[in-house]
Amino acid sequence: MPVKTEKKAATTSKVKKTSKSKKMAAAIDKEILKRRYALTALLNDREYEAVQKYCNRYKIQNKSKMMRDMIFSSIFKDYMADYPTLFDKQVMADLVVERR
Repeated sequence: MPVKTEKKAATTSKVKKTSKSKKMAAAIDKEILKRRYALTALLNDREYEAVQKYCNRYKIQNKSKMMRDMIFSSIFKDYMADYPTLFDKQVMADLVVERR
């Protein structure tokens, strides 16, 4: 019986090490993802009113998150459209073969 107890103790210590490493990794991720920079945008009356109406209509409470999502969706869309290719756009267009 004492042998089984020793195995349990070894298993428990492995679990503790794993949970500690997960906590440490989570702490590192939080530090990397921490927002440190602020951007400010000025809006005129019409723009501000449009944002207010949009947030009220779609029940958006976190305007900061909404703005981040909209900005980065536009940035990523542009990145995907402008990704580097091996050939120029004209060369790629010339390679397309039309079906008859």
